[in-house]
Amino acid sequence: QSGSIAIVLGIGAVAHLIGRHRRVGWLLLAGVLPGLCLFLLHATGKPGEYGRFALPFEVMLIVAAAMLVERFTWPRQRLAFGALIWLSLLPMAVSYDWHFARETWDRRTRWIIADRLQEMQALGASTLAIDAEPAPYCFPPVDLFHWKIDLLSLRAPTTLKEDVQIDPVDSVPRWLVPGVRYWIRPRLLSTPISWAAKPFRIEVKPGVAFDAPAPQ
Repeated sequence: QSGSIAIVLGIGAVAHLIGRHRRVGWLLLAGVLPGLCLFLLHATGKPGEYGRFALPFEVMLIVAAAMLVERFTWPRQRLAFGALIWLSLLPMAVSYDWHFARETWDRRTRWIIADRLQEMQALGASTLAIDAEPAPYCFPPVDLFHWKIDLLSLRAPTTLKEDVQIDPVDSVPRWLVPGVRYWIRPRLLSTPISWAAKPFRIEVKPGVAFDAPAPQ
């Protein structure tokens, strides 16, 4: 995302350190390379929150870039290079921090979704379809005594049989599909790694209408 400039600079810094200061460069790589290999092996088809497993590698690149700043001779060069790193990271950092902070002082987005599902259940919905095993980061709290929950990954793709399907998504598309709605939108920039303000895709079974509230 916005940190891509810092990551590119970090890769260049690591290459420079390996060429000029091999021990330091290889020490930085040795600490994160095994984890990066595992991350890449399992990255196919994963949602945005999987990106958090690459954070140690990205932090290493930023540290390497910061170390390279120290090696510039002229103060203006240090200032310009450091400012470039800082400014490339600032927009997404502000967005992630702001959304997490908002979850602590405002009504939590998971609770908003839970209330909407409860209203749909009160209107007659009783079966709920999900794509992944329920977990706090990908599923809101629901009443397990009144919902029957089906895991779609355990069966072949078919037309939706359940009353409602709910899945987390990394971003809300610009073009909406009839019968599909999206609950919760990030207020600032998109934050796909974050669990705060995570958008959810809601699909209702054809022929069934539940008057849920408008998306927030």
